[in-house]
Amino acid sequence: MKYLYKNLEKHEINCFFLLDKRSENDLTSWLAYEKTFIESNLKNRKQFYLLNRNNFSRVLCFCNIPPPVPLSVPVLTFFQNVNILQDCSFYPIRSRVLHYLKRKFIFHYRANTNTWIVQTRFMKHLLIKRLGISDKYIEVLPFFDMADQEEAIITVKKPGSFLYPSTGLGHKNHLALLKAWELLHQENRDFELHLTIPTTDLKLTKLIAELKSKGLKIINHGIIEKSELLALYQATEYVVYPSLNESFGLPLVEAVQQNCKIIAADLPYSKETIIPTTKFDPYQPNSLKNAIIEATLQMGNEKKSEIIIENKIDSLIALLNTSVNSC
Repeated sequence: MKYLYKNLEKHEINCFFLLDKRSENDLTSWLAYEKTFIESNLKNRKQFYLLNRNNFSRVLCFCNIPPPVPLSVPVLTFFQNVNILQDCSFYPIRSRVLHYLKRKFIFHYRANTNTWIVQTRFMKHLLIKRLGISDKYIEVLPFFDMADQEEAIITVKKPGSFLYPSTGLGHKNHLALLKAWELLHQENRDFELHLTIPTTDLKLTKLIAELKSKGLKIINHGIIEKSELLALYQATEYVVYPSLNESFGLPLVEAVQQNCKIIAADLPYSKETIIPTTKFDPYQPNSLKNAIIEATLQMGNEKKSEIIIENKIDSLIALLNTSVNSC
């Protein structure tokens, strides 16, 4: 969102922001545009649109859900939650029910948007399959900030060090990663693994403590600032990414920008985003173990990871400035 905001400001596009009240403390200091914060619920959002429906020339809904009322101006909806569109068996039943209900809710209001924006062809496929959106109403427009590429803090990477920058949500697949690390330890291959799991995730932090007590080299940094994450990328030789679901996979792009070698899950999101150093089956810890051994045995001769996805922020800005045909 900050990157989009910077480009809106750069192109001098006159905007108004409707924002979740929970973000007020974080956003007020740097978001210079006119804005209002509301409690995030359907009633408040509907009331806002009914009162202001004639004040805007177009609307961008940034988080999956179209307006709850039809509008007479072009509406674009940015869809970024892949878990809403897939049946995630690794989530608790309550989460799966909530995802299902959200999908039904979005399906009900899908006619209130003219254009859907996604960041990968895989997400486009899911919108067509799960929400019945016509191909002609979906634009694939990935965008990401390249600025951090220039912010060198640490220039020497620690050999044999690994990072997985992610919270502990079910689809992030930490259990398979930690099992692979246990298998490596059993073969006397002790690589340093850096994690960013919040301390409130008691199940994973307990498991990490148990593995560390067995001699595994695992360092959990908890939730960290962007500058700290940047330093971790720059100090770490490999980024390992076993996530089962991603709408884009931004950490893969960030890691390549910081010259990390990527060991990535062999899934659609990674195939569209980067060419990794090596890949693995994320459902098989033994496959991940073998991929790590393969990469580390090459002793600096590994294939360099590359970004292959195109940054289309200019196309998105142009779309916001252009009329679209109504559905």
